[in-house]
Amino acid sequence: MSEENAEIELWGWEAFFQELGRFFDSSGRFFDTASQSYAGYVIERLETCIISLNAIKENLEEYAAREEEIGNYREEVGELLSVCRSLSCKWEEKLMSQTRPVNGYCLLTEDRPGRGRPRFSISKEQLLYLSSMSFNWTAIARMLGACIAT
Repeated sequence: MSEENAEIELWGWEAFFQELGRFFDSSGRFFDTASQSYAGYVIERLETCIISLNAIKENLEEYAAREEEIGNYREEVGELLSVCRSLSCKWEEKLMSQTRPVNGYCLLTEDRPGRGRPRFSISKEQLLYLSSMSFNWTAIARMLGACIAT
């Protein structure tokens, strides 16, 4: 690779990492007040970043396999990848908390005579279906509008 091409490639990666930093800052500022559509946009963008960082990491591993000097870049890209994955999970949780349950999964309550909280009516079929769709118990509870203990 010529020195000019290497310089252009480095400038491209530098621009990518600068933009990634700006994206982290702006999405972090709007986390508390973000709408569903913005949360979806952030998740989509983070998924694209994860794909790009995986490709970068693979390229760096190829350089390392050929015993070329790459410094700490591999570890730094790995850390960025972890940050992106962590942020993606955080935003997905936020999106799930904003999503209202659809009619088929609304939590039904049974009126009870006397005092106390209403009793929840959750069918076994409903739980089995949601579980078969690979939702964990926390996500199922959120979808039904109940706490995990229920």
